[in-house]
Amino acid sequence: MFKNLFIILMIALFSGCSLNQKHLKEPEKIQINENLLSHIKYILYLIGKNDLQTLNKSYINSEFGFYEVNIEDGKILITNKQKLEEIDNYVGSFEIKNEDVNFYCSPYNDALYGWNQDGVFISLNTEKYLEDYLNEQNIQRKDFIKEVLENSIEVIITYNTIFYLTKIDDKYYITLIDGVKTDCSNLELE
Repeated sequence: MFKNLFIILMIALFSGCSLNQKHLKEPEKIQINENLLSHIKYILYLIGKNDLQTLNKSYINSEFGFYEVNIEDGKILITNKQKLEEIDNYVGSFEIKNEDVNFYCSPYNDALYGWNQDGVFISLNTEKYLEDYLNEQNIQRKDFIKEVLENSIEVIITYNTIFYLTKIDDKYYITLIDGVKTDCSNLELE
């Protein structure tokens, strides 16, 4: 009798504890849809107008900022910044293409150097620059970086800028500016 009562109490205790657990919602993967495309077009418009104030206010996360990735002394350098201070404002086209585009470094033939297409391109294939950087961060920043790694879209404005747009809490943010992809000094890093 005592044994049965003990078993019932243990079952009630463990089932009660399991009901109190929070189930974390899996972050929704970024989708290429009209809403996303309208945000990208607006960002392109702001870049073309060189409206850094609105870009910072609307598309830079006020708590975490964004990451700028460059090459310095042959190594990838990741810098966390809180606001955009300058951006090349040339946007040749507002037509957004969902296709792969490649940048070629050719130290010997200028005809083979540069992008294989012109325009604005989006891709779900993002570089994982922040993976190693992730281990050095505090837990709050780790969650933000994981969102950037797992839930971003790459926006390429050829001859201008490459940035990642990440959806966090139903809002789009510029989370990374890629200065590595078009830096031909990175040939040693590959």
